[in-house]
Amino acid sequence: MPEPNILPATEAAREKGCTGQAIYNAIARGDLNGLRMGAHHLVFRDEKYAAYRVQETGGRLHQKYVQKQEKGG
Repeated sequence: MPEPNILPATEAAREKGCTGQAIYNAIARGDLNGLRMGAHHLVFRDEKYAAYRVQETGGRLHQKYVQKQEKGG
């Protein structure tokens, strides 16, 4: 069965290894093609999606990760 050409932002986040917020931000910046239907964000699986790499840095979780890496963990 072929992959769907459109997917929920949460599924896109799982596939790209990031948060839903990172996907929402990418759509807002124009890095990804997507749309909003009511409370749901949908992402188009296209050339932009295939080329997208997570750029989000910052936030508490990222800071904890960096601190852990600096300690050798």
